[in-house]
Amino acid sequence: MKFQWLLLLVCLLSILGLREGPWVPARAEKLHTGRSPGYEGVGQKEALPALELVEAIPLHQLLPEVDPSLALEASGVVWTGGALVVAFDNLKSVALLHPPWAVPAPANRLTGPAKERKSDFEGLAYDSVLQVFYLVRESKARKKGHYARIHEWDGAFEEVGKDWVRLPFRGGNKGYEGLAFVRRQGKEWLLALRETAQGGPVDSTGGPGVIDVLTRRADEWEVHSSFQLPGSVRFLDYAGLDVQAGRMAVLSQASARVWLGRLHPQRWAVADSGAVYTLPTGLDGRTRICRAEGICWLNRSTLAVVTDRNKRDPDPCRALHQHLIILKLP
Repeated sequence: MKFQWLLLLVCLLSILGLREGPWVPARAEKLHTGRSPGYEGVGQKEALPALELVEAIPLHQLLPEVDPSLALEASGVVWTGGALVVAFDNLKSVALLHPPWAVPAPANRLTGPAKERKSDFEGLAYDSVLQVFYLVRESKARKKGHYARIHEWDGAFEEVGKDWVRLPFRGGNKGYEGLAFVRRQGKEWLLALRETAQGGPVDSTGGPGVIDVLTRRADEWEVHSSFQLPGSVRFLDYAGLDVQAGRMAVLSQASARVWLGRLHPQRWAVADSGAVYTLPTGLDGRTRICRAEGICWLNRSTLAVVTDRNKRDPDPCRALHQHLIILKLP
């Protein structure tokens, strides 16, 4: 009789699925494995390596002379060799930030042609030879489509030109999210990272990363060629790009991931499969850097990331809004 009761209990447990342990929501399981929905290989159990948090500093702390009520919605960052330059999508000015980051340097400031309050800048690049900055603006309606625009500033942060990119996108406020400068055989090139592969809205499935190679033709930029990131990289979106001495860094805000690899020295293509890292997470496995918008190399093992803000984010995310974040490879 006892055996029959035991057999019945085992059958009931099997039906209820309790032998496999407590039920965990699929999204929570993915978060705890260090993966995000839309990332290829999400079903694998091994976690991705995480970038190490070195320090996180509020942008207002680095810019004490700036009105605390002024939003600093960072959208891109580049290292000039002596300072970081941060672009904002709500300001025409950029921030000039000097190390060390623990205390504000006297030379830190907002600068640039501040004639417009809202810039819609989404990324920036720097030509260290000619000391020229390139800033990409999100796509706007023009003629029969939506087009991105490249603004050119000199080393004194004065605008010296702005030209459209001859590539239509599927809608406004979309297009390029990252920009990098490359000089090859004495010629200037811009690498522009699309927010999504097709230039449309972000969806829940993710997609390949696409980089357009831009060259200047008369009074506009045209797409010379395009290439994709490795097939193993399928982020929900693409938010930042930097290339230094052939080293590439690609940031995803929605997936909270960073891909690091190398640019091919002769062809417009990636040179290797690289590696994917997660942004630092809390003890629950969830990212705390929810609004990462720009990334750049500081040296071979250290990266700088800047963050935007979103009032709808939960408290743990808001704690790192409008920050400069220094990360190190594990």
